[in-house]
Amino acid sequence: MHRFQSKYLLSLILVFSIFATFNCSNNHMMTVDIKKPVVIKQDSLLFSIESPLYSLIIDKSNGHAIICNSNGEKFTSFPLSVTPQQPLADPPGTQKFIWNLVANQINCQTMTGDRLVNKFSLNFSTNYFTIKFYIAAQTSGAGLYFFKDSARHMDTDGWREFFSPEPDDYYTPHPMVDIRTDRDQQWKFAPAPLNLSFLTPGGWISFGLVDLPEATAFEFRDHALYLDIPWQALQAGQSQLIPLPAIAISVNQDEWQAVRDFSKIVFQKKFSGNSHQQNQPSWWRYPIVSPLGEMARNQFAENDSGYSLTWLEDYVAFVQKQWIDSNFVLIVEGKWNRAYGDPEPSANFSGLRDFIDECHRQGIRVVLSWKCWLVEPDTRAAEWGLHDGELCDATHKLFPAYVDSC
Repeated sequence: MHRFQSKYLLSLILVFSIFATFNCSNNHMMTVDIKKPVVIKQDSLLFSIESPLYSLIIDKSNGHAIICNSNGEKFTSFPLSVTPQQPLADPPGTQKFIWNLVANQINCQTMTGDRLVNKFSLNFSTNYFTIKFYIAAQTSGAGLYFFKDSARHMDTDGWREFFSPEPDDYYTPHPMVDIRTDRDQQWKFAPAPLNLSFLTPGGWISFGLVDLPEATAFEFRDHALYLDIPWQALQAGQSQLIPLPAIAISVNQDEWQAVRDFSKIVFQKKFSGNSHQQNQPSWWRYPIVSPLGEMARNQFAENDSGYSLTWLEDYVAFVQKQWIDSNFVLIVEGKWNRAYGDPEPSANFSGLRDFIDECHRQGIRVVLSWKCWLVEPDTRAAEWGLHDGELCDATHKLFPAYVDSC
């Protein structure tokens, strides 16, 4: 029986809390101390990373990694490698890994002969770690595989379920997330979280892109993670290696907890390297929650009588219980006003001002989706003569005053 624990489409852009319990493959719960630090040890042959929730062994000779849960049950193993779909011919010679450990970060350069093939860095936290690759530029083609080389790939032995937060099909043997939402005619929605999850003998493990890539799809195929990056769109840095999106690998209680964990990593950590202007308010980086997907699931039209303030309050209560209790931005979608383009709430939303004030008290920002370009009869825009047919004339001299009055 597939787990379908959420009845709600992921039109949320979500979050989270780190759970202090972890669901192992035999479905018993064990309590762990998530405050324990990650311990990294090494000798001449191996790196050993121990966390309360996972252990990772890296073979220094070939860059092969094995990740297990705290009971020693294996999630998977894979080469710490990135392979273009149409790789350049490597020069002859044995591949050599040059390792460096600095504080909580493991760095590696991969050499073939005298040529630097790629480099990568790993950073570790209690229930996840991140890896960022830099790879030599390709001259043509598109696409690359994470955790695959000419002889090795991700070990999928014993994997029982494959999960993607893409609403088209949550459970599929070939999970993927469409980054270009127009491709599957879901252009109203932001891309689903760029995170793929797998139920393995060790429990649930997920792989998510911390950075938004220059690509159209992130998918699991050919026993590896595939990203259809167009090489001609990328620019090499000073080292002539191209930085790829960082990947967060987390161990999770279940597939939906994987989505929450991934969202926490993206929203509360700073791995992406994207610069933020110092004068931007902090709430600009809050997750955005929209009920549009749930409205579609309930087959609500934008002006449906079932879409009301009471329904929206119930929706927010669900979000607070299941995802995040504060510090998010709520978009009030649909026809909350008595007429399109009018600032006055409809009878279904007569308590909207009080609702917004209560949201503010709880640390929730509110954005009203306002179709200010539409004009219906008996509205302020119509009374002021701003209409040009059914549309509002933004060049009218009273238009700025109209916007201010709303």
